[in-house]
Amino acid sequence: MRKIKIQNCNNINTAIIRIEEGKLNIKYAMNGTGKSSIAKALLYKDNDLLKLQTFGKEDLPRVECDGEFSNICLFNSDFVENIVFNGNTVIENTFEVFIKNEKYDEQKKQINTMLSNLKNSINNNDYLRKLNDEISRLEDKISYNKEKDSINSTGVYKSIKENNNIFKIPPELNKYNIFLSNSNIRVKWADWKIKGQEFDNRETCPYCARKHDTICENENQIFKKVYKKANVDNVAQFCEIMDNIKPYLNDEKFKSIDSCIKENISNEDKDIIFKNFMNEVYYLEQKFSDINTFDSYKIDKEHISNLEKIIKDLKISTVVLEYFKNDEFIKQINTINTLLDEMISKISELKKEIGEINSNVFSQMEKKKNEVNNFLKLAGFNYEFDIVKNGDETQSVSILKYVNADSNKIEVEDIKTHLSWGEKNAFALVLFMYYALSKKSDLIILDDPISSFDGNKKYAIINRLFSNKGEYTDSLHKKTVLLLTHDFEPIIDFGINHKPTNEASSIYYLKNNKGLLNEKKINVIKDVLSTIKFYRRESINEKNNIISRICFLRKYLEHTSTETTSEQNAYNILSSLIHGKKCQKIINNAYVEMDKNEIDCGEQFIKNYIKDFDNNLIRTEKINNSYIISKYNAETSNYKKVQLFRVYLELTGNRNKLKDENNILLKFIDEMYHIENDYIFSLDLCKFDIIPEFIMEGIDCFMEKQKNRECIIFS
Repeated sequence: MRKIKIQNCNNINTAIIRIEEGKLNIKYAMNGTGKSSIAKALLYKDNDLLKLQTFGKEDLPRVECDGEFSNICLFNSDFVENIVFNGNTVIENTFEVFIKNEKYDEQKKQINTMLSNLKNSINNNDYLRKLNDEISRLEDKISYNKEKDSINSTGVYKSIKENNNIFKIPPELNKYNIFLSNSNIRVKWADWKIKGQEFDNRETCPYCARKHDTICENENQIFKKVYKKANVDNVAQFCEIMDNIKPYLNDEKFKSIDSCIKENISNEDKDIIFKNFMNEVYYLEQKFSDINTFDSYKIDKEHISNLEKIIKDLKISTVVLEYFKNDEFIKQINTINTLLDEMISKISELKKEIGEINSNVFSQMEKKKNEVNNFLKLAGFNYEFDIVKNGDETQSVSILKYVNADSNKIEVEDIKTHLSWGEKNAFALVLFMYYALSKKSDLIILDDPISSFDGNKKYAIINRLFSNKGEYTDSLHKKTVLLLTHDFEPIIDFGINHKPTNEASSIYYLKNNKGLLNEKKINVIKDVLSTIKFYRRESINEKNNIISRICFLRKYLEHTSTETTSEQNAYNILSSLIHGKKCQKIINNAYVEMDKNEIDCGEQFIKNYIKDFDNNLIRTEKINNSYIISKYNAETSNYKKVQLFRVYLELTGNRNKLKDENNILLKFIDEMYHIENDYIFSLDLCKFDIIPEFIMEGIDCFMEKQKNRECIIFS
């Protein structure tokens, strides 16, 4: 996984995003978040990056990446305008994009076979594979910067540098040693002990209910100061990793690391020990990664002569190792180096074959033409793609023909003029796929590629781009792809339905808050749910404020059924509450008060979801100014704050006032309240912040002015 930091680019002050290699990385966000700025920031270099400088600011744009992407291809409007559909040519460099014979690559498979043996020697070697897994875990826990030779003193390493930990127990807490020394329970036990302190009234013990004495009070204060769950957890995780890595380490070097946790070692000494250790971890991780990711397809023609040096650079030097140095480990590394030496001895025999290019391209031309035309038919286009030789094969050009009702084919001379906007973008996307593959791109970016298409074209495009079966052999399947989109359908297609293939995907939600762009991982199993399930879950969630529970239950009934009398009565009660009215129902387009039996019937139904529901109590104690404002100020979910705000407007009659002050805000509130109706699935709206920043600022400002208003009384 590569972590990328973007600064001072258009509306982004700071953004940190992660891209997993070999996966489809979906970044879902609303318009205006900065998706296009991310795409261009990754693509632009040096002076081009200045084009993204934030208006009115002197800070220069910056992009930092854990390992640079060397070859990036971006699909956006610039590709459609500049790369494809130039006059009667579908795409420039037709030979390179579509025809270039695979003979060149096939010859290099001989190297790949040797590389496969090399990779298998690592992947099928439990000894080395386990080490690779553990050092990856270690790098996730301790952030080491190779260039600066520094370790970020946060997270696990911060806990390691703490004076007190689970191995260093203050004398006053020795009686807890039986728990803290038990590796199976100490983290959970310390967390339980810490959580219990919030119930400590300084008089009665929250664990045994006995009266406190001075010793007990002192112990609790020391425990609270010394032990934090994060530190206990961090040290425990590090120890687990180190126990797994121990068989690969020199015994004395392992003891030096172990002493950093269990003995009183100065932080300066810890820094020296850990820098040396993490430098070797970084070295081995890079070597294993280079071996596993290297293949001959990354070697351009001009680099063939350097192939011997490239293979030599993959060898792992045991001379530079001090920590990872014992007899068994050195033996396993020498096995890898021997395989590399065998490859080097055969390279001279392969150089001539690798350099040859097969001139027979007819079958390749037909194959690519058929693939493109199959897509055009599937997407419902009345066009046919063709490749025409113009001199020798390298001068071939791609053209487009219109197929009329009589099946006559007429060459299109000005493609951009004849294709509709949607047709251009859909066709251009598939052309872009071939273009990016021909460029051997290590990062392929799709900037909001399918949001404007109808369902048929969306699926046709997605299926073509990522298919890895049937008649399609060229696709973005298992390529490193960054898909930036405000369309929710790719999340459903790839995350839930696993269509068109079981494409490996990583899905995140992006939120821009005053220039700080954060990403939040979407767990499709937990975070993407049907709106009906979402409303029901939140209506019975006792942690929610009662007004939000009422709103959620009303929406649940609205989306399921109100056919029974009890459901109708319940819906009428809930609607009356959030509109500040007495219990009413609609008969012949007029409001009529509900009788006691109807109210009792509705209340009984509501109690199936809100167990302690009391209509009269809620009206007198909850539907008032102080309650709503207090819950609004305490609420962390912007979606629930919008619920409270909308109810507040209904109850106070402030709609007209808000309309005069901020009509755009009022329109958003009215539309937001119904926006989820359009989706079968949606994100967890309480967990993911979908409310635009300027909307929340407007609501907060309005509610701040309302704090001193009198209580609301039902009409």
